[in-house]
Amino acid sequence: MSTPTSPASPLRVLVVAVEESPPGVEALRLAQRLAAAMQGAVELHLTHVARAGAADGSAELEKARVWLLRTVADVASAASVVPHLLRGDPAAQIRELCRALPADLLVVGSHGRTGLRRLVLGSVAESLTRTAPCPVLVARPDADLLHAVPDDAGRSVVPAMTSTLGGAVAGA
Repeated sequence: MSTPTSPASPLRVLVVAVEESPPGVEALRLAQRLAAAMQGAVELHLTHVARAGAADGSAELEKARVWLLRTVADVASAASVVPHLLRGDPAAQIRELCRALPADLLVVGSHGRTGLRRLVLGSVAESLTRTAPCPVLVARPDADLLHAVPDDAGRSVVPAMTSTLGGAVAGA
């Protein structure tokens, strides 16, 4: 299992859950910003999980593979990028990949569903915030999550963000 990072041990391995949706694109955009802030000294593991029933060679799986490879090509200049096309339960597959690497940070998108829709449809992001073996950063396309400001040393600092529990979390 990955150990918590500190200023002395920067983030090196980021798992990014990507999909063709606004939350998936926002997770990727946020991970790219993190990689740029770390001047490319990070390994991005772009992870797409196809549904469990997708058969080898199916149009669905081929479409996912092509999209993932195109996304990797778009991001590759910013950092070292490793694609992962998995099948099955998204939360379980992503959690296992984070364990196996081990990941220093997981970046996921959230649709922002609440109430009955969330109960019926479930939430991969919510499940991962509770069960992932590493810290999880949740990006939402309808929220301006990060207003990074430079500190005295020119590093990007996040003044505050809202945790999944609804409280403010001080930035580093």
